[in-house]
Amino acid sequence: MLVARLPSPNWPQTGARLKTTVPLSWIFPLTVFGIGAASIRYFDLIFTAATRWLLLAGLALFLLSRAKLFLSLRVNLAPVVTVWIGWVALTVLWSDVPALSFLKAIALAVTVLSLVSGGVYWAQYAKPANPLTYLAPLTALALFAGLFGLGTFRHISQGVPLFEGLSENVNAFAIILAVGLAFPLYAAYRASRTAAWGQLGVWLCVTITLLIFLVMTRSRASIAAGGCVLLSFAVAAVPRRILLAGAACAVVAFSVIALTPALSTRVVGQASHFLDKGHDNDPFFTRRDVWRISYEHAVAGGVIGLGLGVSDDTHGEVDAGGSATGYGREKGSSQLAIVEETGLIGLAIYVYLLWRLFSVLISRTIAVANRDAQVAATLTIGVLAGLVVQSLFEAWWTSPGSFGSMVFWSTAGVAIGILRHWRPVVEQPLARAPSRADMTLATSR
Repeated sequence: MLVARLPSPNWPQTGARLKTTVPLSWIFPLTVFGIGAASIRYFDLIFTAATRWLLLAGLALFLLSRAKLFLSLRVNLAPVVTVWIGWVALTVLWSDVPALSFLKAIALAVTVLSLVSGGVYWAQYAKPANPLTYLAPLTALALFAGLFGLGTFRHISQGVPLFEGLSENVNAFAIILAVGLAFPLYAAYRASRTAAWGQLGVWLCVTITLLIFLVMTRSRASIAAGGCVLLSFAVAAVPRRILLAGAACAVVAFSVIALTPALSTRVVGQASHFLDKGHDNDPFFTRRDVWRISYEHAVAGGVIGLGLGVSDDTHGEVDAGGSATGYGREKGSSQLAIVEETGLIGLAIYVYLLWRLFSVLISRTIAVANRDAQVAATLTIGVLAGLVVQSLFEAWWTSPGSFGSMVFWSTAGVAIGILRHWRPVVEQPLARAPSRADMTLATSR
């Protein structure tokens, strides 16, 4: 099978192309930026919970004006995503708080439709040569919050300091840092390809700074998410000989630690202190009770669930503006929240959706011939995988307005757009040259 890049769309004229691409060059990244900026001091004065929906509405209207709002319905994943949205919409029928479930179902449909379509359009048409620039504003936000928030720590009851920068929520800041890693990594890769060593140094410094900030937050779920991004980059962009050398160094280091009792005791102690945050060697202390309670209420969800957004132990109505602030509880895990709200049927659809998403993205990324596109697609897969890992500890999947949910669907759209633009093409075989026998037969006739 021969692989080739599909030609870019034939634009009728330069002015028409600028008219189409320039607005999306700010509205899609601005929408992603606004999602994270709502949790950062100073920016939260402008980017509020209401602003993110205004930005999302602006993106939807722009795509609608360009007849691109329904791009997400033209991809292979559309059927299973439609089934997921359809199922959560059905839970309104038996929900204890139908107004809340109805509003969340509408919000989920609009979020998925707009952000996936926006991501596809961004990567396939607007910025096919550098699709990960949609994360550049988010990376800048993470740097700003960290650099201007140095020295801002929140101390938990055990006296362990957690770096929160300009955010009032350590976990919210940490996941912005983890997702923001993808852009400087890709920029560093591009700089190395063009031998732009000065740019390479700048992007490596940005990456290292973000990593330091991420470790300082001590947010284990977000650190694991950042690890997924780093791993995806290593697999796609780092030369195999360097990977092998790194693996060999790691084996030697672990062997030295294991064979030195005093050193191993110290290392294990430091690692335990970092993971358990001072809670007597229990790394899941902060989540154990939350998970136990959420599991008990997930059991109450049964096969069909209690309704999207509904909490089993909380009863009430949303306010006149549709806000659920003050309703519900911390569920601590997206998977347990899915069972509680949408039942085992919802969980089965969710698992199949993720399996389908990652299997399609991975198989098509392997088939891409363009090296830059392959690295970009792999990084988006790393971001998606990191968000899924982080969702084990944060219940954002059933909250369509959350940072995790919006960035997940945005990144899924960008990943699909990259692979649609650079999809492999099977060239038709050339016609067989006529043989001597064919020519003899034709002459005899």
